[in-house]
Amino acid sequence: MSDRCICLTAGLTILNNEVSSAIIPEGIQCTFFQSMACFTNRSAEADEVGVSGSVSNFTSLTGTAGQNFNDLTSSFVCSPA
Repeated sequence: MSDRCICLTAGLTILNNEVSSAIIPEGIQCTFFQSMACFTNRSAEADEVGVSGSVSNFTSLTGTAGQNFNDLTSSFVCSPA
């Protein structure tokens, strides 16, 4: 498992701002970002949320800026927990 940022561009553009759930394998931690390039820009109120566990429904996740994280993901990074 890599800790490389995955941006939802090019062949993944169809998923940009459309992610509602994810299956995260045991022992893996992922952070999903509202902004591209896996960073949080506080001045733009961009949000992020950390996820681990077998299945996550993003409608039940609250990001660091307090938003419901459904359909906000533009990039993510995963690594061993």
